[in-house]
Amino acid sequence: MNRRTLLSVPAALALFLAFASSPIHAQSPQLSFDHNHTFSEVVDYLEAVVDAYPGIAKLHTIGKSYEGRDLLVLEITNQQTGDGHSKPGFWMDGNLHAGEVMGAEVCLKNIDVLVKGYGNDPSITDLVDTRTNYIMPKLNPDGSDHYLHNPDG
Repeated sequence: MNRRTLLSVPAALALFLAFASSPIHAQSPQLSFDHNHTFSEVVDYLEAVVDAYPGIAKLHTIGKSYEGRDLLVLEITNQQTGDGHSKPGFWMDGNLHAGEVMGAEVCLKNIDVLVKGYGNDPSITDLVDTRTNYIMPKLNPDGSDHYLHNPDG
């Protein structure tokens, strides 16, 4: 047998437990804050967050916009410390009005700070363990995309 690939059962178990409990997550999504993000960019980012942080991030669709886009809310809470509905909640949204595109960027930055800080920053870890954060970056995805592609004035 090849010595390099053979691990004893206790060593393999120890290695698995070390990685399973590690706050490091696979392929942490990167988001550049050098522009205002379109709805499709936000969707891609939110889906990447859920893929990278399945224990603390869930994506919900709460309806459809006038033009048929999904209205998305990201729920951030530690599922192992209780269901999101059983904890005090915090709501944040952006882009209520078409031209208020910075609200979405603030939401995205908050998501980034929460998921990357979880397991690394004691205050953020406590917040995610004991509270539920509902973040909706694009409350008005139709209007924000119209504004981003056709700014008035």
